[in-house]
Amino acid sequence: MHKTINRDILLISASELKIIPTLNNVVKKTLDLLNSSNSTLNDIFNIIKYDYAISSKIINIANSAFYSRGMKIYTLERAIVHIGFNEIKKVITSILFIDNILLKLPLQEADKYKLWIHSLNVACAGKKLAEKLNTEDRDIAFTAGLFHDLGKVVFLINSNGYNEIVDRAENDKRHIHEYEMKQYGIDHQKTGLAIATKWRLPEEIRYVISTHHDNHETSSNLVNIVRAANNFSLFHEYDGSPETGILMKEYGNIQREITDINEFFELQQP
Repeated sequence: MHKTINRDILLISASELKIIPTLNNVVKKTLDLLNSSNSTLNDIFNIIKYDYAISSKIINIANSAFYSRGMKIYTLERAIVHIGFNEIKKVITSILFIDNILLKLPLQEADKYKLWIHSLNVACAGKKLAEKLNTEDRDIAFTAGLFHDLGKVVFLINSNGYNEIVDRAENDKRHIHEYEMKQYGIDHQKTGLAIATKWRLPEEIRYVISTHHDNHETSSNLVNIVRAANNFSLFHEYDGSPETGILMKEYGNIQREITDINEFFELQQP
């Protein structure tokens, strides 16, 4: 079946992918705030307090074993303060990604989990790398890493044979976008850009989505960080880049952060 899926079909699917209603308001505004160095806890509270689903999850996470300090948290405002500014950015971004994308789109459970785990790996590695390099992209690196492979959902929805191509790329220790181009005439960078444009995601995120596999030099530190984090996530045993060297020293911390975040959302491998 996947042989009949071509570039035009995939692009149309990407451009017509039903936008989740909250992406028009709460999610869009929240992402803008999370990626701004000028945002405050109060700014974030004033946006997400209108979304019961997000608010209730934040309160539950504040009361989890990881964040709990022996006192019960009942209000969103207290939960946000309790978790802390930098941590709340990761938590909210993860909630938006899971609830408004993974759980709402018609994806197989195994595909949801695999996309989530890889995206979370890149997000955590990217955030750590941005911190170690002391770049101005520290605030947005986690979000960019989490959303970088958004375009893959189009292939997963439309092509029953896509996972065969994914397996082939993994076995060959190559990036999947090369195989996508050969099979479909388009890669997940282009379909991701179509989705991100329709959903009006922040411009910096769109640029990462559309260029994170490009080989040419770029002046975007954020693209370079996500690209390095992606390479680290997939090929750290073989990649001898300076960025991978930095991240290997933080490997244990990165894995602990991935485990902690994943436990909050209880996405289990099928």
